[in-house]
Amino acid sequence: MLKNYLKIALRTLTRQKLYAAINVLSLAIGLACCALILLYVRHETTADGFHDRADRIFRVYRVEQRTDGTTKRSAGVPTPLGPALAADLPGVERAVRLRRGSAQVHRPGDGAVFSETVLFSDPGFFALFSFPLAAGQTAPDPLAAGQQVVLSEAMARKYFGAEDAVGQPLTVRLGETPQDFTVAGVAAAPPANSSITFDVLVPFAQWPGYAEQAERWTAFNAATYLLLQPDADAGAVGARLAGLVPHYFAEAIAEAQERGWWRSSEDAFQLRLQALPDVHFATGFTNMVAATRDPEGLYLLGGIALVVLLLACVNAMTLAAGRAGRRAQEIGVRKTMGAHRMQLARQFWGEALLLSVFALALGLVLAEALLPLFSELAGTRLAFHFGDVPFLLGLGAVVLVSSLIAGSYPALVLSAFRPADVLKGEVRFRRGLTVTRALVVFQFVVSIGMIAGTLVMYDQLDYLTSKNLGFAGEEVIVLDLNARQTDEDPLLARLHQRLAGHPDVVAVSGASYAFGDGWARMTLNQDGRQHIAYRTRVEPSYLETLGMDLVAGRNLSAELETDREHAVLINETMARELGWDDPVGQTLPEHDDVEIVGVVADYHFQSLHNRIAPVFLHLSPSLDAYTVALVRVRTEKVAETLAFLRETWSAVAPGQPFAYEFLDQRLDALYAAEVRWSRIVQTAALFAILIACLGLFGLATLSVGRRTKEIGIRKILGASVPALALLLSRDFAALVGLAFVLACPLAYLAVDRWLDGFAYHTAPTAGAFLLAGALALAVALITVSYQAVRAALADPVDSLRYE
Repeated sequence: MLKNYLKIALRTLTRQKLYAAINVLSLAIGLACCALILLYVRHETTADGFHDRADRIFRVYRVEQRTDGTTKRSAGVPTPLGPALAADLPGVERAVRLRRGSAQVHRPGDGAVFSETVLFSDPGFFALFSFPLAAGQTAPDPLAAGQQVVLSEAMARKYFGAEDAVGQPLTVRLGETPQDFTVAGVAAAPPANSSITFDVLVPFAQWPGYAEQAERWTAFNAATYLLLQPDADAGAVGARLAGLVPHYFAEAIAEAQERGWWRSSEDAFQLRLQALPDVHFATGFTNMVAATRDPEGLYLLGGIALVVLLLACVNAMTLAAGRAGRRAQEIGVRKTMGAHRMQLARQFWGEALLLSVFALALGLVLAEALLPLFSELAGTRLAFHFGDVPFLLGLGAVVLVSSLIAGSYPALVLSAFRPADVLKGEVRFRRGLTVTRALVVFQFVVSIGMIAGTLVMYDQLDYLTSKNLGFAGEEVIVLDLNARQTDEDPLLARLHQRLAGHPDVVAVSGASYAFGDGWARMTLNQDGRQHIAYRTRVEPSYLETLGMDLVAGRNLSAELETDREHAVLINETMARELGWDDPVGQTLPEHDDVEIVGVVADYHFQSLHNRIAPVFLHLSPSLDAYTVALVRVRTEKVAETLAFLRETWSAVAPGQPFAYEFLDQRLDALYAAEVRWSRIVQTAALFAILIACLGLFGLATLSVGRRTKEIGIRKILGASVPALALLLSRDFAALVGLAFVLACPLAYLAVDRWLDGFAYHTAPTAGAFLLAGALALAVALITVSYQAVRAALADPVDSLRYE
């Protein structure tokens, strides 16, 4: 029976090559999208699964119930917690503390000093996690000796080239004094879905703040991971952990409640365990060292894949409904010969499955070709592994479901025809025509919605990059000062000396943070109310360099000794939050020795996702505390000025890399995720409209075939070619018009929700939706015009002879 079904299916597809090709190509596009997104979903949902003991690894995190009604979750816990839990908490086999930091690194005897991100870790890092070493040994523990480090393969190549890095000396400046370390190992590159990565791994005891924080329970500055014993129950360990909170944190809880930070209740502060596989999607946390992904991105990608695949399946249903009349006689004859409805349904579903199998082969070829582009859009490294059984099962399920959907109309509707009615010609196909029109409308609703979404996204991205941010960004160059000379003369001082008086350098200022960085925050308590303010150290030339306005008071002054530690500038938002109409001369809440000397106009130091927050600016005791230099240049000779800056850098910091970027480019990078999603939706819209047009082309062919004699008669009676082309196209134009009416409110709701993620955003305009509708209509008319014009130009004699 199966062999017979296969023969009939192959014969049917061979006789109807055009429709088979349209269906295969449509399904191939849909299955290619599904294969790529299944690969990405598999990649993300197996994050950190490469660790041998992943099911026994847990992260400790804290939960704070704030007095303002909010709940804070953070992986930052006190430094002494890790050793205490290893000693006091039953069921814990090992505890490892982690913390990120920065350091200046160079090879002894080499003048080039580089700023690197380092990861501080306790000994036992390689016993808890399964990061393999490409060189060196994990036993004895490479972090047990205080003056040993482990490098990533990329860092080993950077500092030692083709040489064996193990055993080589490396100078690392973690605090005020450079220290000599020995490379104990080179770690192989971890999988792209690892939540923990590192370039330079340093013993935790080498963290500059370790001596001060080692026994301090009121500062939350380290992440702690636990390896539970093989027979330990995670729920029981978590319950015992909660019971230890009063013992460890009585002082911290009392201080926070006294200051009005936490609620005065037993649950004001909690410690909980989080399984390692859950860390990757822990977006509501302050994650310390772990890289996370927003799970909503997976849902959005999955939705896009299903929509594109559904459009492809709709094509098969549409063409099946359009060809219902041609297959009705086949169904009548087969039923007369004794075929049951279920046998016919299996036959139709078998044809759809055969189409899906052909489409899968073509789709995998397309997916492999598109994989580099998709990896770039997804922001990670992806590769097909056809030995991955869950991935193959998922792909098989997609093929099966697509076959069931694609073959549903003929299997459920056509198979129900009564043979006597079919053979007598009494079957009416109005229902099939209605279904066909509804499916076409559905396809163009989706296509128009995606096009409109792409246009609104483009408008928002343009708004983000062109909005007046309250400072000059295009003319400002950011120089990284983390790479310092080994002498005591601050690099910033040497830059000031060299750049002073240059005609194309307008101003220079040091700062602790460039825009977009994680600025330091401070909690200020005022009459029982909490205010979270951002702060940064700046030079007095900061306002001039950034072209910012001082709206009240005076600027900070390096000439006034008291300004070093007792004066600040605040922004307008902070003045409003503190309730001051004239804040100049006031003191900061809880800091009576710090006077507000001026107010600067509000400016966007964060991305436009966030509303402008309270900010205060203050001086640094010394120039070597600034980590970036902001250089404002004239725009007329940017290339020449950059060359001068490079030359100056070589003179003041010989051998060190000249790392720079324009401030506006740095700010544009804050919207990389939005740019990526815009491109993904744009690509999906392209696929959607392509699939819809393939189906439209097939329907136009069917329509012309059904009306061939009518066209011949109309031509004989004097109808012109344009009139006939319009006659054949207007029905499809009407369907696109109906789709536009339905798509607009749905698309508006979707993009309005997306725009809500920005504190500052543009409003969806009618122009975007009208342009989306016009584009869809133009593409649809171009698609059907070929068949319409071809039919209109045909010889009417041949048309009248058409059977």
